[in-house]
Amino acid sequence: MNHPLTKLCCLPYAGGGASVYRKWCGRLGTEIEICPVQLAGREEKRREAPCGTMEQQSELNLNNVKAGTNTVTFQV
Repeated sequence: MNHPLTKLCCLPYAGGGASVYRKWCGRLGTEIEICPVQLAGREEKRREAPCGTMEQQSELNLNNVKAGTNTVTFQV
């Protein structure tokens, strides 16, 4: 099995959800893995309270992305 060299973390826009990136998965070849980021308060996380500030959301996103990467690089 080929492992991706890069993870592309995709943030939803303007109140949208991560599902908008579903069709992207597998379309960039095996070297890039699409990793949609689901924010609290949206889609299946709709019962979770959203972060109060952009700084809180950014820190949470970065920590989650770092936790999901080992030896690959990631892009947001």
